[in-house]
Amino acid sequence: KERSEEAKRVDVENERRDVRFIARLKETMNNIRKEEIVIQTRFNNARELCTADVPDDEESMRTQYINLDFFIADVEVLGCLAKKKQAEVFAKYKNKFGLTTEETARRLDTPVKFGQRLFTFHGLLTKFPNILFSGYSMETLLTFKKTIEKEEFNDENFRCKLETEFTIIWEGEDEDERSLLEETEEKMETFV
Repeated sequence: KERSEEAKRVDVENERRDVRFIARLKETMNNIRKEEIVIQTRFNNARELCTADVPDDEESMRTQYINLDFFIADVEVLGCLAKKKQAEVFAKYKNKFGLTTEETARRLDTPVKFGQRLFTFHGLLTKFPNILFSGYSMETLLTFKKTIEKEEFNDENFRCKLETEFTIIWEGEDEDERSLLEETEEKMETFV
């Protein structure tokens, strides 16, 4: 009887955790306006953001905290986009050569368990492409996969947010091209 009480308590805690996660996920997805997402690809101040001393005054602390929050969100989205591409490569490799997940993982020199997670992630993103803009990592999204699927079945607005295609604006890409052009011009001037 003690064990069943403990099991019930764990079930209630897990249900609360799922409800909190879905509430945060919905809030994040609803904050994306105009079906447009801006992804920062160049972080000129990354080192400063991650290593600066914590200031003493309240306003500076708040500013530092908020800047770190935005930085982390951009890095999480970039990480998720990279995992998405990795999952696409894994799935295409597996399907093109008619391999098992285990054989694909071996050939791509990755742990089998990670290969299985990538393949599952690929399926989740195929169904809900926008979920990768939520700021959650691949592992977190896979942890709550069943919860997400259950909620999208029950909430049409949520499902639409996950399925509607977003326009991605890559901020920083032009700076990369300009920087490369400037470096090339500088090198050419040294040869003249």
